[in-house]
Amino acid sequence: MKVTTAKHGFLSLVSAFFLFGFLLLTAGRAEAQVLGSQSLNWMQADQAATELLTEINKQHNIVTQSTPGTPQHTDALTHLYYYRVIHFKITEGSTVPEAVVSGLHIFDGNISGGPKSAVSIDELAGISLTKTEVNNIYNDAVGLLTL
Repeated sequence: MKVTTAKHGFLSLVSAFFLFGFLLLTAGRAEAQVLGSQSLNWMQADQAATELLTEINKQHNIVTQSTPGTPQHTDALTHLYYYRVIHFKITEGSTVPEAVVSGLHIFDGNISGGPKSAVSIDELAGISLTKTEVNNIYNDAVGLLTL
């Protein structure tokens, strides 16, 4: 009787181990889907560039008309910089989904794009975003640039 109980206990332990491993794998996939862009219907590059210019002008107007340091000003400034980087990357030849995802790197200090850049390190000095805020700004760009 003790042998049977020991075997069942071991099987339960092995089953729990595999279930835990499976949950870890699916959690990683769910996070990847937040920034995944495979199944979205993205605009063509020229249409996206036009939409971005319109939105950049809108965000610029909000920045100039709002008080620095207020949430509205900071939000508009963050969107303005992010959209400028996306526009820059699209005009340099990136696809729209590549530009949207790679543009997020400006918020972790990784400004790239060759000799000229859409945003300088000095402009980003006062901006720091939480992971949730980065996901929100990404979702805003996806909403803007998908059909």
